Order: sequence, then structure tokens, then C-alpha cells
Amino acid sequence: MPNLSAGCIPMRLIKGKIRVCMINSRKRPGVLVFPKGKVESGETVMQAAIRETFEEAGLEGRIVGEPIVIPDDQTLDGREYHYFPLLVEFEHDAWPEIIDRQRYWKSFKKLKALSEHPQICTAIMQYREFSIFAAAE
Repeated sequence: MPNLSAGCIPMRLIKGKIRVCMINSRKRPGVLVFPKGKVESGETVMQAAIRETFEEAGLEGRIVGEPIVIPDDQTLDGREYHYFPLLVEFEHDAWPEIIDRQRYWKSFKKLKALSEHPQICTAIMQYREFSIFAAAE
């Protein structure tokens, strides 16, 4: 199995506007990232994405499309990233990494400005085109 990382791009409507959730990076203070992590043995990529999103951001919801796949030759760490669009249906008040991670709900425009990682910018722009969200913006 290749070196895989799976996560979600959690999205919801807040006051009629699409907002996307990012969390703070533990390794890089001041940098926001999507919840993601390593695919564990015996897990599918989708299962890992859902698990990581709950563990790191305390969010649950419904996967609403195919993942954006960022190949390993386009990343700095040589890892292949799979980001699934997640329509958030529930926000937990407590989650496993609440001590280390906070949620930040941002617009697509603000996320693009905050993102230092090319794989995040790629995913943001592709998900923005989803018709399920485009009508609400």
C-alpha cells in the first residue's frame, strides 16, 4: 500500500453561506489544515478520512462526492492525499484531540489565502465547483 493520508474537507451552510472547516496544525503553529491522517491497516481510505475528521475536528457528516487525490509526486512529504467532501451534520462539543485542535469555519476565499499547502488549494477550488454547494454561495 502506498504512503496514504486521508481526510475530509468539512463543509456546511452558515447563515446561507458555504463555510469550510479547518483545524490548527500541531506541527506548524499558525497554519490551518484539513483534518487528515494516516490510513491504518485494515481501513479503507474513506473510513480513515471519517475517523480522522472525528478525532481531529469532532465533526460527523455525509461524504457527498469522490475524493480529490493529490499524487505523492505533488506533495512535499511524498505522501498521497485523499480529501473527501463532507457535508457536516453534527459538531461534537468534545472530541479526542480537542486539547490540541480548534475548529475554524472559513469562506473559500479566506481558506485559499490561509493555505500554504498546494494540495489544500487544489482541493478547495475543486470542491467549490460542486453543484450541491455552488447554488448556496
